[in-house]
Amino acid sequence: MKKVILSLIVLHTLAFQCDPGTGIYDTNARDMEIITGFQVRAANGIELQKFGNPNSKTGGIATSPNPANASISGTGPDIVRKVWFVPGLLEYDFQGVEFDILYQNHLYPETEIEENRVRFYTPNSAYFFINVSEVPSGYYRVFYQLDNGELLWDNLYIDHERPFQESVDQLAGVWD
Repeated sequence: MKKVILSLIVLHTLAFQCDPGTGIYDTNARDMEIITGFQVRAANGIELQKFGNPNSKTGGIATSPNPANASISGTGPDIVRKVWFVPGLLEYDFQGVEFDILYQNHLYPETEIEENRVRFYTPNSAYFFINVSEVPSGYYRVFYQLDNGELLWDNLYIDHERPFQESVDQLAGVWD
């Protein structure tokens, strides 16, 4: 009987912490600046490895390299009208979150993205090339607005001090 009562108390507590309809227990995982992981991509776009649990919604946009040193290039499923770089903050607490579910009906307001951005670009092309030498080194949430109005995002690390493989090796130590 004690086990049943204890189980009911635990379930009751969890029920009040859960985001209705998603099964996600902490909606702070949606915060714009949080970086929970990212996909390492070579300059040719090949995915090499993954660190953490990337809270990305790429919708077919492939940006590379990641980490970047001086520039990035990418291809979108539609014309990419706008690209914003918003500084990110590493967060390890959301490794079990299913971001595909969490982001199904979630959008970041463009005004909030504008307020927090450090750089803004207008590629106006399905293929884009961006010089990131003026974007300070660090983690970023990169937002892409497509021609059809869809908003997508990915996590990017910029490191102006190290070449690609040294950046990857350094990051591997951070994410272990």
